[in-house]
Amino acid sequence: MTQQKSPQQLRLIIETDDFDEALRFYRDVLGMPEQPAFATEGDDRVSILSAGIATIELATPTHIRNIDAIEQAPTTDGPTLRIALEVHDTENAVNAVAASGAEQLSPVVHTPFQTLNARVSGPGGWQVTFFQELESLEDRAGRAGFLTDDQRARLTWRSRSPCPLFGWHDEDEHDWSRWGLGVLACGDTGFPHEEASC
Repeated sequence: MTQQKSPQQLRLIIETDDFDEALRFYRDVLGMPEQPAFATEGDDRVSILSAGIATIELATPTHIRNIDAIEQAPTTDGPTLRIALEVHDTENAVNAVAASGAEQLSPVVHTPFQTLNARVSGPGGWQVTFFQELESLEDRAGRAGFLTDDQRARLTWRSRSPCPLFGWHDEDEHDWSRWGLGVLACGDTGFPHEEASC
């Protein structure tokens, strides 16, 4: 079977009832250049903005909850689509966006995956994460927990005690310092590289 070639670009299409505010936020505040786009007249409005190179991040609800906990950001119910933008300086980006009136949802956090992350609320309630890479992909690939999904061992859950951040755990403390998170009394960080029981 012949594998399909990779698409040339990813375009994320956001439907919004407040077009002017969305355009102001993404084009004027975040600085995304606008390119010509086809529309008719009246309420038929569209703006295509350049957001650099795109990737698609697929994640289970457990991973999403774990990232929310790491970034100290609010959790939303149900399947979500969140925008993450790489920036040169997370703190400056958040300050600029907050100065424009956007709500900051989380502080700047140094994550276990070696980024500086912070989250804001964009137009229409969309959550936007700013992330600043602190090391190259090649450097991170050698760290514990950085694998493709088919290389990652599945976790087995065998306990009875509820954990508010990471689900269920047993009564023993686990040393998760190898993931850069210190010692936690419960749960899985979402970045295991070997079989583990929680």
